[in-house]
Amino acid sequence: MQEEQKRLQEASPSPPFALYKIKRDQYVLSGSVLLLGLFAAFILHGGPGGFFTAILVTFIISALSDEILDVIVPGRYAHRVGTGEIIEYIAPAASVRPKSTAIRLFQTIAARRRAGTIVEEEEKAEQQPEDAPASSPASPEVTAQPASQSGTLMPPLPGAPQRLFPFYGEKETLRLGRVAATGQRFDPHFNDLLGKGIISSAVMGSGKSMANGLIVERAALAGMPAVVLDHKGEYASITELNFAKGLRAGADASFDFQLTEERADAFVRLVIDGRYQAIVDLPSYGLSWIVRARIVSAVGKALMAYSAQRQRRGILLIPTLVVLDEAQLYLPENIKYLPSEAKANLDVLSDLNNAFFAMASNGRSNGYTTIISTPSLTYVAKAFIKSSQIYFFLRHSEKNDLDECMRMLDPYVTREQLETMPIGCGVVKGFTPTPMIVQFDTKKSRDLAQTPMLERLSMPIIMADEPMEPLPLRQQPMPSSAKSEVSAIEKLTAILAERFTEEELLAAIEQLPDRQSDPEDEEEPPTDPFAALSVADQRKIEWAKHLWEKGEASVRKLEEASGWSNYETRRIIKLMKELGLIESDE
Repeated sequence: MQEEQKRLQEASPSPPFALYKIKRDQYVLSGSVLLLGLFAAFILHGGPGGFFTAILVTFIISALSDEILDVIVPGRYAHRVGTGEIIEYIAPAASVRPKSTAIRLFQTIAARRRAGTIVEEEEKAEQQPEDAPASSPASPEVTAQPASQSGTLMPPLPGAPQRLFPFYGEKETLRLGRVAATGQRFDPHFNDLLGKGIISSAVMGSGKSMANGLIVERAALAGMPAVVLDHKGEYASITELNFAKGLRAGADASFDFQLTEERADAFVRLVIDGRYQAIVDLPSYGLSWIVRARIVSAVGKALMAYSAQRQRRGILLIPTLVVLDEAQLYLPENIKYLPSEAKANLDVLSDLNNAFFAMASNGRSNGYTTIISTPSLTYVAKAFIKSSQIYFFLRHSEKNDLDECMRMLDPYVTREQLETMPIGCGVVKGFTPTPMIVQFDTKKSRDLAQTPMLERLSMPIIMADEPMEPLPLRQQPMPSSAKSEVSAIEKLTAILAERFTEEELLAAIEQLPDRQSDPEDEEEPPTDPFAALSVADQRKIEWAKHLWEKGEASVRKLEEASGWSNYETRRIIKLMKELGLIESDE
């Protein structure tokens, strides 16, 4: 390359005043700065201090004159050939001293401006027609980059790998991770996912919930409503993030929303109209499959009814994320894989399949994007796999699952790679022309899916504050004293029924004096300041106390460990001090 540059310089005649003469450029720049500085000091009556400042500024500009000229006069190493055309810029030789970080940053910004890549992203997104075809991202080997959506592409630095996706706004970007082979960022536009649906499949403990949680967190950052049907209670920590509008739904009043089959329509309206990221805690409904399945079915039917109602009224739909965890239990390929109670409630299975198949196959028109999460592709209904267009395949070990994965990934990924995939690493298919192995980013919320290891045995024993729930009344043995009381009441009722009519008994009851309780005898129940807090603050205080005891005992440490803002961290610490959970002098 250097020999070619030298040959071009010798072949092209040098003009009498060429900008590539570095010394003359520096003299012109330094002299101009000095004259301007002295003139400004004279006009402003700066005195000796002004003249000294002008000389000092001139000295600094002279020292950086070479780098400044590279920015101000791009292409000053270019030469004219006989045809009058200007060849590409001849880069400085490798022996030139490296430029400072600030100068390289200035050059990068200048290059982006010259290429016209700095644009108003939101204005371009609004101007782009809805039916405009979006070009697919290029693979690492392709040098031409797409310009889909509203993103902009900065020319890569020499030697750096080409970007897979253009730059998008922070709230529009689906930040997933890095390509394992090249280290390139794998950050597609969120619109590349909406309406297409995801199949997320991996064995337990391989990072499937982390990848799904990443998408829900990015949806929260974009202000997109989401409904997560959480089968194992792994996603509740998303509601603790300060940028999320979290809402927890469950079987009882301890949740933000008490969700029942009858209240499913109200729940869906609240979530979508309020732009909440709702986590439905299915473990709160007990271990019965039919009870959980009825809740999942009710939410699915309510989602479809909501979109149909808005379409009839001519109201535009907004994108909504729907996550179904452990989908093989609700959308099975074969009913024989389900508990026996499922076979006796085929109507529930039919409602589940109808609602979720409509969301998966017609998600673009209904506004829903589904994430079907399962540890096994074999047990999920094939119709949902075929209707989805994006796939996350993390580690697999079962033969039938590996065969199904290889049917879609071969020859880009080997069977051995799928069997030995590290935790948090998986194959992503659907965003790029060919599948790519991606190391997913760590989600910001707490990981509630961690497997307890032996190290936890060394932790101190913590007793539960809440007592165990009593057995249902029909299972509690009745004491002998209660039995005697019941028999006495039955005998007295029989005697009264023989001697008096029903009207006489009612009249006698009305004549009885009312029993008034003495207010002085009543004791006010003790108020618990912790119970008076909101459910979100209670969860944050519990998590902060856990981190505080682990050594994150300062504002800075707690802020870094929790991911909260500085203001929120100080507020939680203040609440813990008021509750006496930590020392007040901390």
